[in-house]
Amino acid sequence: MIRLLSITLFLFFVFPFHASKIKKGFEEFEKKNYYNAYNFFKKSLKKHKSIASFGLTKLYLTNDWKNLDSAYRLVLQAESTYSAIKDKKKEKLKEKYSFDSLAIQDLKQAVSAAIFNEYLKNPSEEIFVQFIESNEWSKFIPRAIHLRDSIAYSSAEQAKTSKAFATFLNKYPDSYLKENAKYNFDEYQYLEFSRKGKIEDYEAFLNCCVNNPHAEDAENRLFELNTVDKSLTSYLNFAKKYPKNRNAEEAWRMVYKLFMKEYSKEKFLEFKEKYPDYPFIHEIEEDLKLLNATFYPFVQNGLFGYFDKEGKTTIAPQYDLLGIFQDGLAVASKNDKYGLINKKNQVVVDFVFDEILEFIDARGIVFKGDSVGLIDRSGREVIPIVNNDIIALGKGLVAIKEKSDSNYYISDINFTPKTAAIFEEIQEFKKGVSVAKTKDGFGVLNTNCQWLIPASFESIRFLNDTLIEYGLAGKKGLRTLKNQQLTDAIYDEFSKFDAVEKQIIAKQGTFIFYLNDQGKMLFETPMEYFPNAFEVALFYKGIGVFRKKGKYGLIDATGKEYLKPTFDALGRPLVAIPAIKDQKWGIVDWKGRLILPYEFDNIETIGYFGFIVEKNGLLGFMDPGFRLTIPISFSIVKVFENDYLLVSNGTKYGLYSKKGELIIPLEYDLIKVFDGDCLSLIKENETAYYFLRSKMYLKPSK
Repeated sequence: MIRLLSITLFLFFVFPFHASKIKKGFEEFEKKNYYNAYNFFKKSLKKHKSIASFGLTKLYLTNDWKNLDSAYRLVLQAESTYSAIKDKKKEKLKEKYSFDSLAIQDLKQAVSAAIFNEYLKNPSEEIFVQFIESNEWSKFIPRAIHLRDSIAYSSAEQAKTSKAFATFLNKYPDSYLKENAKYNFDEYQYLEFSRKGKIEDYEAFLNCCVNNPHAEDAENRLFELNTVDKSLTSYLNFAKKYPKNRNAEEAWRMVYKLFMKEYSKEKFLEFKEKYPDYPFIHEIEEDLKLLNATFYPFVQNGLFGYFDKEGKTTIAPQYDLLGIFQDGLAVASKNDKYGLINKKNQVVVDFVFDEILEFIDARGIVFKGDSVGLIDRSGREVIPIVNNDIIALGKGLVAIKEKSDSNYYISDINFTPKTAAIFEEIQEFKKGVSVAKTKDGFGVLNTNCQWLIPASFESIRFLNDTLIEYGLAGKKGLRTLKNQQLTDAIYDEFSKFDAVEKQIIAKQGTFIFYLNDQGKMLFETPMEYFPNAFEVALFYKGIGVFRKKGKYGLIDATGKEYLKPTFDALGRPLVAIPAIKDQKWGIVDWKGRLILPYEFDNIETIGYFGFIVEKNGLLGFMDPGFRLTIPISFSIVKVFENDYLLVSNGTKYGLYSKKGELIIPLEYDLIKVFDGDCLSLIKENETAYYFLRSKMYLKPSK
């Protein structure tokens, strides 16, 4: 008992002694007497390691005593030894010095913040790797990871090799830049293999890199290189040498197409004997019978049927609606239901659908009630009819919106998903790309469902095959399909791209600027914006319309005045320029001299081949020689299939050539393209066809 009492008395006197040093240490620290504070904390380390380490850490974070290595070591020491303090003592320390586990955590964050800010002075990948490894608890870890990855990615970009991006991906597989790195890895890998463009290079690439998204490009290039002469022999050799190539089927079909230029029983039998391994013999047998026959739909007494090129009825009128035959099949409707028929009028797919859309990639979108699915040519459900929507994207892909989801995912036509359901909107693939929208914005996809342009913009609009208008923060800019930014998003809108003059007009406030296809200004002087500027201000042979102080004139491609602004309005220049004075239109030459008097209500330049003119509410057409080739007597005159003009007197339609030749008289209710140069002509209960090149009419015989 005496010994126990002695120890207790010893501790009673020793603890206050050391505790008073802690107190003095904090008091001296607050007074900024850092040397004294250091000595008090240092002397307390043995007995009160956690709080003394805590105090020393705060000391080493000051500017006068800054030592971040010591601060880091001591704050971890404060944390690791805190648990050894008895609970009652912890309560006193918290009450006296606001010292507890939370205070230690706050101090840890302060230490990591100081270290992080120090590292920012000389940033490098290695130093942020070190920070991440030794400060895994820091709130700066996400920023450190971001900076580490950015620096590493930049180094890979400078190296410009697939190896550099592979190294990046191996080191940082979860990086926010992994998609960019993967894209660049694939790009450089393909480039490194295919730089010489030889057959053996693409073969080596496909043997090595089957998962590279450019495998399809490599297969296509192999196809092109092996069939440069487009001969039967080259297609046959390709099909046999590369049976797994995606173009092998096309090669076989080209063998058949070239061999069977003229269909006959003898030729068909010869083909079967010569090419017994042809994979589509069964298709050829059907093709031989009906492929060369063109069937034209017509209506009689409210029902649809078909007739052939002799006008002979091949399928009697019996359907509510008929489509055009595609590869031997046509969509037909009976009793408000849709199915498929062949040219023998056999029902291939029963009339069980509420609608069937045009077949694409040998697949048709079908509707039953409010559900959508996909069928093949036999009527088999490739994608079950249980979805909310399906969009045919082309290139063997569809977008599917399930009943349970508000977004689309992409699948191939065999119902193999290619993406998650992330698309709010998606467009059909055109020339291998599609504009799509996710919750993050609009972007551009390739047919491998990879982002060529990340989905991060307010809008995306193609101005030509490679030039893109993007929206950001309410403004518009230009970039390329390779995601190269050509201009900042500083404009309000852009005109269409003029491929002939390689120009585009950008509106910015009350001004317009002329840009080339690289987004560079043709000249820096801004021009005044005016209504219809996007149509008439585009240069024609280096000359464009401008407005100044309410008057219109012409400028050249350098921005200099070509014709002083003296007109009330000018139209799009052609061989001459439509002009207005005193609210009437005429035509002036490039010097402003009057060619046609100011007597028209309107004159509109049409493409590169003339003017639509208006008088007293009626329209006509004038060629570039100012000859009135179509009289001013129509309610509608508009361009049709580039080389023709569709006209209407208000009730019936007809067709003129641009030279003024009446091609189709004004007696039809509807004129539209049927196929190629063949037009369908519909009036009342009669259907006829007209071939533009041969100038031949085709009607069903009576």
